[in-house]
Amino acid sequence: MDKRGHFNFGLTARTITCMAKPSPKHAGDKALVDLGMAIRRARQVNGVSQEALAVDANLDRSYMGGIERGEHNMTLMNIIKIANALEVMPSELLGSAAIRDPTQYPLPPDLRAY
Repeated sequence: MDKRGHFNFGLTARTITCMAKPSPKHAGDKALVDLGMAIRRARQVNGVSQEALAVDANLDRSYMGGIERGEHNMTLMNIIKIANALEVMPSELLGSAAIRDPTQYPLPPDLRAY
């Protein structure tokens, strides 16, 4: 027991990181693949490496690779982080992904008027 009253069993603290797994339900979905390609294009146009983009967006590099391959169903906050790191609006990434296919993702009738 140490002077603070804690037991030390000779273990050291470690940070364990796990690689994000592709979304089992959505990986490869056309919308995710298109968004990933739009992010890759914007990154390449800006001359930024995948690793630098991941660091700037505060995301794991392997997760960023999965995003660009359309494997991860990202949260809105991650889309915003990536857009901020690329210095573009999130709408630019979504718009250049051309993911709005009305037959695949129909709007509810009450929203069609807008």
